[in-house]
Amino acid sequence: SRSDGMRVVVSALVHSIKGITIVLFVLLLVFLMFSILGVQLFSGKLHHCTDPSFPQDTPAGGGSVVEGGALRLIPPCEGRTFLDPVTQFETPAAWVPATYNFDNVANALLLLFIASSGEGWPSMMFAVADTTEAGRSSKRDASPNAIWFFVFFILIGSFLCVQLVVGVIFDQFVRMRKEMDCGVL
Repeated sequence: SRSDGMRVVVSALVHSIKGITIVLFVLLLVFLMFSILGVQLFSGKLHHCTDPSFPQDTPAGGGSVVEGGALRLIPPCEGRTFLDPVTQFETPAAWVPATYNFDNVANALLLLFIASSGEGWPSMMFAVADTTEAGRSSKRDASPNAIWFFVFFILIGSFLCVQLVVGVIFDQFVRMRKEMDCGVL
């Protein structure tokens, strides 16, 4: 009957808690491994100047660029001001980290957790692909190989681990169903 089937499902969920705990521990280790790798690869690279006119691939402390045979000096980010489009006031520029970054393991874990949800991970991936080096502004597609980090994380961290959880529950469900059919339950 219908209630017997529901009883098997609920019983399978309750009895699979131990297996799910082990899978969650493995998932935590995968997240920790990718967060440590992310910190090693991208720490300090997801910072930017709040002035939208700050040139791409420029050090935070400013620099110089040769344009048309002439040397043009770029002032540092910290000494600049810009017109804020929201408040319409002159605002001092600052060199700030991105909201989600790899500056430490905790921030990296948060970034990876958001990426594993399936929402917003492409924008994070493209931001990492635009990184140059620590202390420099980003440049479009400067690090295209950084995309592989996110591809592997999504494949391993999201899909594989979800399949492990589903597998544990399904295995327990099959076991409970067999016990019910044999009259043990």
